[in-house]
Amino acid sequence: MPVPAGLIAEIAKAWVEYPDLKGNLFKLDPSNFRKCFLARCREVGIPRELSHPHVLRHTRAIELLRAGVPVTVVQQLLGHAFLSTTAVYLRLSGQEVKQVLREKGLI
Repeated sequence: MPVPAGLIAEIAKAWVEYPDLKGNLFKLDPSNFRKCFLARCREVGIPRELSHPHVLRHTRAIELLRAGVPVTVVQQLLGHAFLSTTAVYLRLSGQEVKQVLREKGLI
């Protein structure tokens, strides 16, 4: 979804008027975010062990890789210094391996 040009202009204007906002305009307090995230998870019945914001990060990384986004791009998006950290998301489950082999006609 494209960002409306007017919004970008308003943000630029705010940065000129309030230079201290630059870099902080969309900053979230991590503990407040976690609290809100946990509340939303409870509302929709997501189990407690999956109710951590880091699950979103892992899920998005896996979605990007499965969509064909190069692992180096995902590495950069996640801010990982080492490719080996990002490569963890490339692991496939046993079922996924079988599916790939079936699709390739190898089993």
